[in-house]
Amino acid sequence: MNGRSSKRIRALRRRIALTSAAIMVGSLLQAVTQPALAADHDVQVAPPVFEKPVPTTTGKVKPRTVMKGPRTPATPPENTWPKAATTVVDLPDVKAGAEKSARVPGLSLTLGAGVKSGTKTARGGVETRVLSRKAAQQAGVEGVLFTLRGRDSKNGRTKAQPGQVRSTLDYSSFAGAYGGGYASRLTLVELPACALTTPSKEACRTAEPVKAVNDPEEQTLTAQSVALSADAPTVLAAVADTESANGDYKATSLSPSATWTTNLNTGDFGWSYAMPVPDVPGGLTPNVGLSYTSGAVDGRTGNTNNQASWAGDGFDLWPGYIERRYKACADDGVENSDGNKPGDLCWAYDCQSFRTGSRKDRVVPAEAV
Repeated sequence: MNGRSSKRIRALRRRIALTSAAIMVGSLLQAVTQPALAADHDVQVAPPVFEKPVPTTTGKVKPRTVMKGPRTPATPPENTWPKAATTVVDLPDVKAGAEKSARVPGLSLTLGAGVKSGTKTARGGVETRVLSRKAAQQAGVEGVLFTLRGRDSKNGRTKAQPGQVRSTLDYSSFAGAYGGGYASRLTLVELPACALTTPSKEACRTAEPVKAVNDPEEQTLTAQSVALSADAPTVLAAVADTESANGDYKATSLSPSATWTTNLNTGDFGWSYAMPVPDVPGGLTPNVGLSYTSGAVDGRTGNTNNQASWAGDGFDLWPGYIERRYKACADDGVENSDGNKPGDLCWAYDCQSFRTGSRKDRVVPAEAV
């Protein structure tokens, strides 16, 4: 029994070995035959095409519209600051939350009932006072300074009742007074009452922000709920915030990132400051920095070149350069009208050399790529 099994196993091994050898020889012959045929007939074997090419068309790019006039206006925009005036206006006798409002005659203010829930609505009249431009600057306000104070109605039928009032300021007359998105950054702040009498005191310049909505399209500034009292005026100011939806104009925080060294043997003093630069693709971000060394100005006499660098005496700022090469126009076959060769220089090639740090590359036009 064991003899028969061993014979069957040996026969099976022979068959497997013969089959494997046949497969390996066939694959080797196929791999060798294809390059041999290509070499004999000098024909490049193209790879099989699995996708059918699709015809395409080249789109046209619409050129950018170029401004005909100057980029900056020849004259600054006309701005008119509100003039100093005092007016009493009656509040509309409506329920809280109504949209009805009263325009202050002669002023760019509109008053209405306060819409803040859970608060009392002011009733009666409101004495509205807009201070002069000089008074606003004395209080440290670069904008419009105005006050609201409760009064009895002009007809005497409604007594002054403290509460909340809605105030809307139209700033269209001075929207372009300053740059940097001044109009979009306008907001309301409340100042102490002493800002009208002693504006030079620091305590009288403490401003508290008032929740307001700035509408750049209508150029209005609306505070839905402003506290109104008959005992003291509510002092409000329309000033520019440090940020808006168009950008952030806060002062950038500075940090002492400069480094300095001294050489005790020679007495040289060195100082350097690395300037941050934005990242660019391709690893071509330059290393830009300002450096100073006192040894660069030592030992100068009247017989040496004492010209300072473009950054200052002892300073060095070398961000790199872009260079274009020239050659004699005579080498390009250029001749004057009299047949003589000119001595001028012409562009050597339609490309430039870009050098930054220890790296130098060539800038080639897109048409040549």
